[in-house]
Amino acid sequence: MKKYFVPNVRTTDSKCSNDQLVYISKLTVADRNHPRTMHAHDDLVEVILITEGSGDSFIGDCYFPIQQGDLIVYNSKVVHDELFSSRPVSMYCLGFKQLQATELRKNALIADDSQPIFQTNHHFDLLESWFASAFTLLETEVVNYDTLAQKISDLILLYLRGNIFHRSKKIPQKKIN
Repeated sequence: MKKYFVPNVRTTDSKCSNDQLVYISKLTVADRNHPRTMHAHDDLVEVILITEGSGDSFIGDCYFPIQQGDLIVYNSKVVHDELFSSRPVSMYCLGFKQLQATELRKNALIADDSQPIFQTNHHFDLLESWFASAFTLLETEVVNYDTLAQKISDLILLYLRGNIFHRSKKIPQKKIN
């Protein structure tokens, strides 16, 4: 797994959101034995795009089946884990802090009682290209890479909020005790 952190590039310009990209990681099928543990983040939201394969995601107290094209949202303070050890999966993961929408608690991208898995369908190719572009910028450290990656992540969040989150279908889940 490759993971790149973003220097703090946000300005106090009131025209831009406060959403701060913290890191981008990329997991490939070659990383299938990457150690994973159940965890939560106090002040971080993770957005994951599954680019290949299938598996399960544990979120809160439920298991959700996931597959290529699914987008997963882990709000802050939500316990989660991915279960990919027996099946190869590739994905991108973006970590954000300072998220604030008027109708949501701080560091939540979706309502806490919302479905956390979204099928991207015909939006997948575009989203994958943006995730890959932001990752490549951080990996290669071209001039202004941090600002450019932040701008792309702003674009991703804007697109998700307008085109994915309110149009999702319910995904079956298995509740555990």
